[in-house]
Amino acid sequence: SREIHNKGGISQFQIGFATSLKKRFAFGLIMNYNFGSIEENWQVKFVSDKYRDTSDRLITQVNGINLRAGVMAMLFPGFSLGVTYALPMNLSAKRKIQYTFSDVQTLVENKIKLPSEFGIGLSYILKSNIRFATDFHYQPWEKAQYFNSSLDNTTTAMGFHVGIEKLGTREITRNIFRKMTFRAGFYHTSLGVKTDQNKDVNEIMGTLGLSVPYYNGWGSIDVGLGYGKRGNLSDFPVEENIIKMMITVTGGEKWFVRPKK
Repeated sequence: SREIHNKGGISQFQIGFATSLKKRFAFGLIMNYNFGSIEENWQVKFVSDKYRDTSDRLITQVNGINLRAGVMAMLFPGFSLGVTYALPMNLSAKRKIQYTFSDVQTLVENKIKLPSEFGIGLSYILKSNIRFATDFHYQPWEKAQYFNSSLDNTTTAMGFHVGIEKLGTREITRNIFRKMTFRAGFYHTSLGVKTDQNKDVNEIMGTLGLSVPYYNGWGSIDVGLGYGKRGNLSDFPVEENIIKMMITVTGGEKWFVRPKK
C-alpha cells in the first residue's frame, strides 16, 4: 500500500496603507510577505517480508513578496465601486529530498509562480443603515507554475459574492446593541481545480456575522460564522462540508488633527 502524509502550509504577513480624497475616492496598497514550509512523507508498505518498507520525505520551503492594490470611488451618494488587482507572485522555493536508504539530502532550488488576481465590487446604502454589496473575482490558475512545470487539472478560479448588512449607529449615547452591525452573505466560487473527469470543483457557503465597535467607533471586533459545501457526490468521489469561524480585531487613531481653540 502507498500512503502520503502532508503537514505545514504557507503563512502571510501584511503591511499596507490607505488614503482618501474628499471622501469620494480612496486608494490602498498592501504588501504581502509569504513564508512557510510543506512536508510530504511518501510511505510504501509491502505485504511480503521480502521487501523493505520505504518512507521518503520531501520538504519544500518557500518565501516571497507580492503586492495588492485597490481603488474605491463613490459614484454618487450611497453607491460605491471598488476594484482590486494583485500582481503575480513569484515564490523562491527550496526542496529537500530525504530518501529512505540514503543519508544524503538532495537540494533543489527553483520558483513557484502564482497568477495575478482581479476583483470588482459594488455597494449601495439604503436609508443610511442598510448596505447591499456584491463582488466578483477572477484568477487564471492554469498559468501557475510549480518548479517550471504547469499544474495539472487547473482552470480559472471565479467567484461571486453577495451580502447585506444592517449598519450600527455612531451616536455615543446609544446602547451597545444599537451600535452593532449585523451581516448575512452567500457566495459561490470555482476553486480553479478540475477532476480527472474534467469537472470544475465548486464551493458554496452562507455566512452570518456581527461587528461590535469600541473606542468611539475607531475600532471593532468582527465575528463571522459560515457553513457550506465543497464538491458534489453526484460528480466527484469526495464531498466536503465546511464550517468557518472568523474573528477580526481592528483599530484606528486620528493623526495630525489640530486641537480646537
